[in-house]
Amino acid sequence: MMLTLLKTFKKILQDGIADWSVNLGQSAPIYCITDKDANFCVAAGLLFILQQCFANSLQLAINDAKNECAGVNVLLNEAKAIVGQYSCSTQARKRLHSQMEEMKRSVLELIGYVDTRWCSEYKMLLRLYEVKKAIGAELAISHNNIDMLTQVELKQVAGIIEILGPLAQATNVMETLIQQHHS
Repeated sequence: MMLTLLKTFKKILQDGIADWSVNLGQSAPIYCITDKDANFCVAAGLLFILQQCFANSLQLAINDAKNECAGVNVLLNEAKAIVGQYSCSTQARKRLHSQMEEMKRSVLELIGYVDTRWCSEYKMLLRLYEVKKAIGAELAISHNNIDMLTQVELKQVAGIIEILGPLAQATNVMETLIQQHHS
C-alpha cells in the first residue's frame, strides 16, 4: 500500500511539473523545498534534490526549545488567552482602544497567534508587551475571568522577545529576498 501511495504521489508531482514545462531529464538540478514530511520526502526525493525549509527548521527548533524550558508554554497560553479575549469580543476591543486613547497612546491592534508561523508568536508577544499598560488597565476595570500577566511574567515575555528578535529579523530578511527573487 505504501509503495502505491508513493507511486501515486510521484505521478502527481510529475504531472504538476509537466504543467510548468519543466524537463526532468535536463542536467540542471531541480531543488524542492520541503518541511520534512516523510511521505513527501520519499516521493519527491525520487525526482528532486531536497532542501530543508529554513522557516520550518526554525519553527521546529523553537518548538523544541519552548518544550525544554519549564513554564514557557504556560506563559504563552496565558498570553494567547489575553489576546483571544480582544480578538473574539468587539466590545472588549473597543474598551481596549478607548483605554489606549485615554492613555494618549497609539491605538494598536493585538496580533493573534498562527500555529504554522512561529513568527506570529513573537509578534503577538511583542505587541502584547508594547500595550501591556493599556491591557492591564482595561482588564482591571472589566468584568471577565482573565488576569493580566504578572510583573515576573512580563519580564519573561521581554526575555523571550529579546531571544526571538534576531531570529524574526533574519526571517524577515529571508522573506524579503525570496519575494524580490520571485517578482
